[in-house]
Formats: sequence, structure tokens, C-alpha cells
Amino acid sequence: MSYSGLTWLRVGANTIGGDTTNNVRLPGRDVPAKVGILVRTGNAVRFEPILGVPVTIDSQPARAMTLLTDAVPKPSVVTVGTAGFKIMQRVDSLGVRTF
Repeated sequence: MSYSGLTWLRVGANTIGGDTTNNVRLPGRDVPAKVGILVRTGNAVRFEPILGVPVTIDSQPARAMTLLTDAVPKPSVVTVGTAGFKIMQRVDSLGVRTF
């Protein structure tokens, strides 16, 4: 896996997808314009996928859930098309590492 970017999340809703209008862009093939919303509350990030988008979390069909950060041994890995991401936690900052 090679990383393609890092975007720090703001508190509240952050859109994610292949389109450049999103707060977090997922570069890759077969990535829909909008994949979902990442909602940051404190040190937690909830992923709310768009219905019908072929997204997986840890190789399982995605559903709305709080993602595990890289502060734990097995962070959540979200994939769609040829792209993916996981949540990074650095002290009180949370970011999205895309690949």
C-alpha cells in the first residue's frame, strides 16, 4: 500500500470521495464522486457511507460506524475502487491517510 495523501479533519461533517469538491479527496479508479461523510466528534470519527456505493470496512460491506484509529493495533481500513483510507490520531488531531 502506498500513501497518496493526508487531510486533517475539522470538527463536524467532512465529505469524502473522488471529486475535488470534497473535504477529503480519494484519488483512484472506480471511486464515486461522493463516497460518504466523516463526522468528527472530539477524538472519534464516524463514517456514514452513501447508500449503494460499494465501500468496505475491513473487507466487510460498509455501514455507518465509528472507525478505529491508528492509535490501536488494528485500525479500520476503508476501501472503494482502487482507493482506501484509514484514520490517523496524533495527540488531539485526527486525519485521513489515503492510499
